[in-house]
Amino acid sequence: MRLRAFEIRWAAGLVRALLPLDRSTRFASVARDIPLDAFIQDFVGRPPAFVGWVYRLLIWCFEWLPPILIGRFRRFSRLSAKDQEAYVQAWGAAEFYPLRQGLNLLKIMTALALGGEPAVQRALGYHKEFGSRESAVGSKKGGRDLVAISDSRLPTPDSRLPTADDEADFVVVGSGAAGATFARTAARLGASVLILEEGPIVGRDDYSTNLWRSMKTMWRDCGRSAALGRAMVPYLQARCVGGTTVINSGISWRLPDDIYPEWEREHGVRLDRDRLEACFDEIERDLNIGPTEEPLFGENNRLLKVAAERLGLRSRPTARNVKGCEGLSLCNQGCPRGHKLSMEVTYVPDALAHGATLVDRCRVERIVIERGRAVGVEARHDGGRFVARARRGVVVAASAVQSPVLLQRSGLGRSNGHLGRHFQAHPGIGIAALFEEPVRLWDGATQGYECEHFRSLRFKIETLALPMELLIARIPGAGLRLLERVEAADRLALWGVQVRCRAEGTVRSSAIGPLVFYAPTAEDCGLFQRAAYETARLFFAAGARAVFPGIKGAPEELHSEEEARRLLDLRIEPRDLTMAMTHLFGTCRMGPDPRRSVVNFDFETHDVRGLYVVDSSVFPTNLGVNPQEPIMALAMYAALGIVSP
Repeated sequence: MRLRAFEIRWAAGLVRALLPLDRSTRFASVARDIPLDAFIQDFVGRPPAFVGWVYRLLIWCFEWLPPILIGRFRRFSRLSAKDQEAYVQAWGAAEFYPLRQGLNLLKIMTALALGGEPAVQRALGYHKEFGSRESAVGSKKGGRDLVAISDSRLPTPDSRLPTADDEADFVVVGSGAAGATFARTAARLGASVLILEEGPIVGRDDYSTNLWRSMKTMWRDCGRSAALGRAMVPYLQARCVGGTTVINSGISWRLPDDIYPEWEREHGVRLDRDRLEACFDEIERDLNIGPTEEPLFGENNRLLKVAAERLGLRSRPTARNVKGCEGLSLCNQGCPRGHKLSMEVTYVPDALAHGATLVDRCRVERIVIERGRAVGVEARHDGGRFVARARRGVVVAASAVQSPVLLQRSGLGRSNGHLGRHFQAHPGIGIAALFEEPVRLWDGATQGYECEHFRSLRFKIETLALPMELLIARIPGAGLRLLERVEAADRLALWGVQVRCRAEGTVRSSAIGPLVFYAPTAEDCGLFQRAAYETARLFFAAGARAVFPGIKGAPEELHSEEEARRLLDLRIEPRDLTMAMTHLFGTCRMGPDPRRSVVNFDFETHDVRGLYVVDSSVFPTNLGVNPQEPIMALAMYAALGIVSP
């Protein structure tokens, strides 16, 4: 879809209204010279196509709604500067949720258009260097021979079109935490493995401090996937070799002790704990997992440590899979130095070194089933179609969204109706605070410290260093108020709240892609209230001057712990929160009863022999902690049982 010239002019005008550029400030004086037309056309025209139509509708509404919202019978582009400011504030304060959410979407477009420009970043004190060099900071402890592979690039993919003659013991769909771990384990055990990845191979030359460029290269749907329900909740996934491990913060937790009895008691899932713990041991050696060291904290992480100690709350440096980390806070765009030991620099190259084959830019469309057994997959590569045959099994590791959709497209899931149900997640919100002294949250580990004191209450508080574009989008307000806060970006701290919600949703295949339906319950919303209050309390303990909770109905700024207590008196619902999800579970859940689950304890589907699912979709519940390491451990556990039972 392409916007017309007048639509681009309208869009450029609303960008300049959401962040007024006619002021004499360091940000505005640089940003006003940034050309917007090419970005707006590119942003709106990117897939999925329906998102472009949503933005076109928002641009038209923004241009023509002043008579309704502020009683001015003029189009937005013809309003005075004062009326434009009043109009922008009216969108943000509207009781009608689609208007508020629409303004949030337009703020994201505005932040991406302006915040990624190097001149803007320098004006705000945000400066990053790319290119390889040795680090003097960070853990140098060992890892096995596999860690040395982190210094290499993935090979250039074979340019030929795969054919029907391609065959392997196992065809693995997906190359993220689960797929890469299964493939690497199976290959080391002597099985032949073919890895099919929908996204491209990316390397350090593809990384950028401009988030939009990274999103186009590595993020699924350019980061614009969202669950629908009583609120629109974005869910963030990668689409590249290495999967979401390429763009996450590397946070590593073992499966918590309380999850084992919960899964057994409530879902009948019994795992060999000793065998699984041995998998965790191996992964932690391979990926150099250990706590973030204090020289890498930066002020954003240090402030949470100080606050938790002052309040006597249990906290710890975040454990991460890194080696030689320099604290660049660029994890969401891919580590430019290769110091984050994500799958594209560790287990995928290791699998290839042991004989596995990788085909990138390859979309698997259907599982081939013959006489009740999975024998291969139908896929599309470079516009051509082919069938990859699997002698021993097809292994699906495409995520809790993509895996059930693939099985549904293959005609599965009709026997008991549980495929695609029980979708669970950890929705999160970001809370910002303003300090008197510089924080420069972009200096230090992206997420280097966490407060797990409240995990028994089903939430966790952790530091969060967002790219400049997402920081601008997260700062509350619009117009002059937003501009003033952006100017103070170097004095902002940002911490995230991760809630272990009880809500369950569904994932369904459709002509326009996966449809995810999900809405936190009233109990979940109460957890967000409590978590927001505790986060504000921590900020004030650290010396914050103001806290921005970002919750409708709450004050836009809080100035004391006493004011923060008002958060506990709110009656909020999902549409009052600005949430995002990165941890997704449950849509192909494991269990002993074929009537209530999708896979058995061998990770094989109840309906089809030789078809295995090994990603977080098999988890019976969410975890309350970051799931990358449990996903990897369960995939390794599965491979050990499937390849050499």
